[in-house]
Amino acid sequence: MKTISRSQYHFMVLVEVLALHGLVSANSPPSFDEIPGSSPTKYYDMDRERFREDITVGNFIYTLVASDPDGDCITFGVQDGSEYFDVSDQNCTHADVRLMQEFDYETTTSVSATWTLDDGHNDPVETEITVYIVNVNDHSPIFVCAPYAVLDVLEDTSEGTVIYSITVIDNDVGSSGDCTVTITNLDEYGNIFYINSSVVAEKTTVADIYLTGNLDYESLRVYTLKLLVEDFGTDPGPLNSSATLYVNVKDVKDMPPMFIGLPYYADVPENQSVNTTVMEVFAVDGDLGVPQRIRYDIVSGQNVADLFWVETITDSGKGVIYTLVLLDRRAIETVDGIITFNLTATEIDQYNQPLSDITTFTVVTIVLLEKDGSPYFDQSYYNGSIQENSQMNRIIHNIIMIVKYSDSTVEMASFNLKIINNNVASEAFYVSPDRALFSTHAVIKVRNPEYLDFESVQLFNLQATDMDSGVNAEIVYSITDVVPPTDSFIVNRSTGVIGLKDTLDSKTSTDEYTLTVMARDRGYPSLSTTALCIISVLGINEATESGKKCLLFSVIDYIIK
Repeated sequence: MKTISRSQYHFMVLVEVLALHGLVSANSPPSFDEIPGSSPTKYYDMDRERFREDITVGNFIYTLVASDPDGDCITFGVQDGSEYFDVSDQNCTHADVRLMQEFDYETTTSVSATWTLDDGHNDPVETEITVYIVNVNDHSPIFVCAPYAVLDVLEDTSEGTVIYSITVIDNDVGSSGDCTVTITNLDEYGNIFYINSSVVAEKTTVADIYLTGNLDYESLRVYTLKLLVEDFGTDPGPLNSSATLYVNVKDVKDMPPMFIGLPYYADVPENQSVNTTVMEVFAVDGDLGVPQRIRYDIVSGQNVADLFWVETITDSGKGVIYTLVLLDRRAIETVDGIITFNLTATEIDQYNQPLSDITTFTVVTIVLLEKDGSPYFDQSYYNGSIQENSQMNRIIHNIIMIVKYSDSTVEMASFNLKIINNNVASEAFYVSPDRALFSTHAVIKVRNPEYLDFESVQLFNLQATDMDSGVNAEIVYSITDVVPPTDSFIVNRSTGVIGLKDTLDSKTSTDEYTLTVMARDRGYPSLSTTALCIISVLGINEATESGKKCLLFSVIDYIIK
């Protein structure tokens, strides 16, 4: 037991006596102030206050207000809630509450804390409070397993089949966690897909993608579906996310072989030796995803078919047509030396046996040529004059040349005209026309007037000549490839004019076609070159539809022999 002195004892007795007579009062503890007009009574202690869950950490969210009856300075503190709140910013009667950890309605809907008020004279006063968290739409929906890998779908998949199911999670509770999924670019593919989404559980939505049309591997191999998911949140508004699903169309065997580079046309001089190479042909399996080997055959039962034979080259997949006999134009019953027969392409297995009864036919045209003729001028010498100040394209007076082909029986006998012996002359003048068929009237025109200077040159000596005459100068045009594949285009084999045999539809067709066009002469050996022609398909408002066999352009503009 602690002992006290006599003087201490007398002091304590004196204090008690004074207190009984009201001469000395005890120190009172502090308390939170009442909020005026609140019913039921509320205090500035934050109890039962409501806060949005999206308040930013670090912000001041409330001001505590307390007072002490003795006017003592109050120190504010926090217990059992210090992970959420801080009251370090304070004075003797006020303390600002700062948020130290974010609210999450989906984790907890309320937070409790204990405030302490200390006046330095009494034990700290403790006040327990509870604040409530208000739910807001603060979680965006998420595609499960995104980004999505390529989805393989067989091209013969029936309509109405569910080809893929998508799961979406939204961590908001209530209606903010409910979602709908859409495909935003359905129109690009003719609406052959359909999506149906439904909420299957809280925070979980499932969307099924259906096939509502026919897939075609040969037309389009990959569909890129743009997905959008949006929730039904209203505060502050709906949130969304996007993803991409790639639908890879898998090929199945449903297409016959396709010949490439049609039409097949070749010129063969008569009396060539047996087994002379006539042309190469090429076909591919119409099922491009799982291509099979191709075998070529000439249809029997045609008299002209006995004049040729075809070899299948296994390594390259090509076919080579050869002469079977010595060809004599006069001995073969033809019209203008033209021979046609049917060529077939059949898919085969490793044992050279047909895989199906589907066979593709095409017509091969062979022109049997007579001995070559040559072009000639009607005069051996021409003389003309022109003024030195003549303009471009002015014709030289007194020169009209007549050029003819010596063998008019040869079909499509053509020749070129150009100036060859004088570089300056070829820069100053040109022959018009520069190409002719059978015969023509030709003139010489001014190309560049700067060369017509009398003080510098008073005389030009020009040769006109055929650099490539007879069959060597005859050009045959053909389309060897079209991307994407279509047989809607045709080319006049003689003039090089490309046309349509089917009307194109800009809404269903591709926007652009790339044609590979070959120009081949009839010489022996035959020489050739190719060029790319890009054709854009315009809408009805962009170009006037002119129907079938619409003139597009001339290949001669693209191919220079």
